Amino acid sequence: MKINQINRMLIDVFLNNNHSSYTSNQLNYSKRVNNPIDTVELSSAAQQRMTRQKSVHSLTHIKRKEIEELKAKSNTLEFREGAYYRFSMNGYSTLLEGSSSGHVGLPILDLRHELGVENVLSEQEYKRSRKIESFFSSLAGSPAGLIGSWDSYSGAETLHILSSVGIDPGWFTIKSGSESNTFYLRENGKVIPKYQMEGARRALNNENLFEIGYSEGETLIVNNVEYVIDDTGHVHIPEGVPVFHSFYDGNIDLTYHERSRQKLLEKNNLI
Repeated sequence: MKINQINRMLIDVFLNNNHSSYTSNQLNYSKRVNNPIDTVELSSAAQQRMTRQKSVHSLTHIKRKEIEELKAKSNTLEFREGAYYRFSMNGYSTLLEGSSSGHVGLPILDLRHELGVENVLSEQEYKRSRKIESFFSSLAGSPAGLIGSWDSYSGAETLHILSSVGIDPGWFTIKSGSESNTFYLRENGKVIPKYQMEGARRALNNENLFEIGYSEGETLIVNNVEYVIDDTGHVHIPEGVPVFHSFYDGNIDLTYHERSRQKLLEKNNLI
């Protein structure tokens, strides 16, 4: 037999074997694709959790009291004693309860009674709801607001939470029972207590601007408004005007900061 004939026979055998293997694999693959996939049933715990979440989210009343949507009016948010509220943000919601002491709470006991279950919230849900509760409770219960909170909130997080209830940057008030606290919300999400804002305003009004180089009739720009310096070296910024002394993100014109810095250097013999 010639060499070429032998080579041809070997090639034919190789191709036939590979074709059979390919056909077999293709059939097996087709069987796997066409066979129905077994349905994975949810565990009993997962089903209970989903049912519980659905029940909490679908509640409209607790103790025959209607659950109200938590929304501010004219940048004022009020929690009435004994009233129930639903806080919603990006598809997530939790329930809150107002009290007479400036405290905002999670109505866990009432939810247990209403739903007839012990574990109303999962651990993750509870932590998230607890942080929302702490946020509003801090603002409602203390003039210091978030400064005294056990939890920390980023500027973006603060803006997101407050915007979810209809509060925009600027002055806003949180009422709870007999308590009423006012704050200033900056565009960067920083919440400043009213007493701190008023302290900054009074300090600027009391400062003798002649001492840092200003003259009568000159103007000082605060929050994009010009205030004329009087014959005693003072400006008269009315109550309610936000005053931020910071050089980096304040709202007093740069001339004021430059003159204050110059005076400080001279006072300490640094120039």
